[in-house]
Amino acid sequence: MTHRLYPAALIGLVLVVGACSDDGREMKLPTDNQNESIMTTTLAPDDQGSFDTAAPDTDLDDHGSETELFTSWSDGSDIPIEHTCLGLDQSPPLNWTAPPVGTVSLAIILIDTSNTTQNPAGFVHWVLANIDPSVTSLFAGETPVGTVVGANDFSTPEVPSIGYRGPCPPAGETHTYVLEMHALDQMLDAQSGDPAQTLLQAIDYATIVTAKTSGIVTG
Repeated sequence: MTHRLYPAALIGLVLVVGACSDDGREMKLPTDNQNESIMTTTLAPDDQGSFDTAAPDTDLDDHGSETELFTSWSDGSDIPIEHTCLGLDQSPPLNWTAPPVGTVSLAIILIDTSNTTQNPAGFVHWVLANIDPSVTSLFAGETPVGTVVGANDFSTPEVPSIGYRGPCPPAGETHTYVLEMHALDQMLDAQSGDPAQTLLQAIDYATIVTAKTSGIVTG
């Protein structure tokens, strides 16, 4: 079941990446010679539920498809405190345009690109996979039924941490957080609690389109 979060017109910058063929292959981890996804930024709704009116910068993939991602803050602006460790630590509401034909599942990622202590790509705060492609929005704090909920990078063998953990930069530091929606050409052979980095590799391999937006938090 989908939800419409915002009645206002959705205007934003669009991110589209290259397509993977629908060839029925089994999921494998990416190899060193595979191309990385190319991303551009979408605009998100402001705190009143409206959207910035900047003209969209749209790139189309090889199939001419496009996907837009929106959330409760404007791209590059402050993430509302309720989605951070200083507030409710609640996952943000999301709204996206329909993914392209050939999409088998969706994935959601939130990553701190300013924190590269564990991985050069950043520190993972949230990863969802195997979301039904008919879903086009999530309420704040919502996890769709049947979704794979991965561990985040706060997780350790002694103290597992699964699901959303909000931005929480050290005092005095400003970090950038990138929120991504991936359209995949397959369901992942994965289960809830799988390590974040393992899921990210599998998601990257199966991605045909990615849309993203970003926000900042100051500790």
